[in-house]
Amino acid sequence: MDLKKFNEIMLLLNEAPNEAIRFELAELLFTPHELMQLGARLEIIKYLVQGHKTQREVAALLKLSIAKITRGSNELKRRSVALKTYLGEFFS
Repeated sequence: MDLKKFNEIMLLLNEAPNEAIRFELAELLFTPHELMQLGARLEIIKYLVQGHKTQREVAALLKLSIAKITRGSNELKRRSVALKTYLGEFFS
């Protein structure tokens, strides 16, 4: 996906008049499985950024494979300091 389309999706979701419409839009844009995967990825990132649990503990807690947690960890390592700082503040 290119940046223009991504920004259009984000604008569409951000400009939704209320939470119900935003959720309905998400259901329209993503399959139930994709939404579940997004939610799982968010939880992985949250636990990794907080740094209170090992990858194995996160995997057990979320009932996900250690490989998924490791992939999330590796993606997080590749991100900018600015993003990691933002995430740390957001999830604290």
